[in-house]
Amino acid sequence: MEFGQKLKKLRTEKGISQQALADAVYVSRSAVAKWENGLGLPSRDSLESLALFFGVEESFFDTEKPENVIVVKNRHIRLMLAILCAIGAVVLLFVGFLGFRFSKTVKETDIDGIEQQVIAYFGRFADHLGYGEVNNVQIVEIKKRGDYLAVLAKTEKDKLCMCVFDRDRIFSNRWRAGGGNPYYDAGKIVSWNYGSPKGEAVLIFSGGEITEQAQWYTFTNSGIEYFCPIENGTVLDIFVIPDHYNICGAPTLLDEQRNEIISPE
Repeated sequence: MEFGQKLKKLRTEKGISQQALADAVYVSRSAVAKWENGLGLPSRDSLESLALFFGVEESFFDTEKPENVIVVKNRHIRLMLAILCAIGAVVLLFVGFLGFRFSKTVKETDIDGIEQQVIAYFGRFADHLGYGEVNNVQIVEIKKRGDYLAVLAKTEKDKLCMCVFDRDRIFSNRWRAGGGNPYYDAGKIVSWNYGSPKGEAVLIFSGGEITEQAQWYTFTNSGIEYFCPIENGTVLDIFVIPDHYNICGAPTLLDEQRNEIISPE
């Protein structure tokens, strides 16, 4: 226990004020206040007066040796520095994580960024599917619904691809490529369907350069048949249905009278 703590304990136990103690040992009240707050120590004469007044030995007021106090304080300083360094490291890691995550996402208005994400995402499939390296894509159409963004693009190999972007959970105004249909032929309509973490059925249909004969397409999900128009030979539609247990969305092309178009073999 420090000197000031011991003095305050004795004074409190005796039930006297700082002013009363100051009068008893012939010092000012501010001097007593400084002693109790650790801002100073009494002179030898004042220490003798204090010991006599409280009826204790002068050794009662002895505290740790200065060098021991310094060691303890240095330990506390080192501990605080270690804690601050650890906090700084965590902050740097978090900032680095945010920077990395930000770099992997794109705004829906950033066409160049979207094109680069499509190339990067589907580039991994190019060699496997026999299309070689893909360096450029041309965006045909972009459509958004809720937390999903669909992009229909044409590659330099005259193939179509549909890329699905999910809304980033940290940067809500940015998107990250996460799936889709790579490298399919023009004139076809394809689907990409999955169950979302929210328990929804997400069905996305895409196609380009579809024959003018096809004016509609249809699909059935959970026993419900859907009919959707085809405009300008292009399809890009997103459906979010609150039923992920029955995901089915194989599209069929229909003519103006909604009759199925039979593709020639």
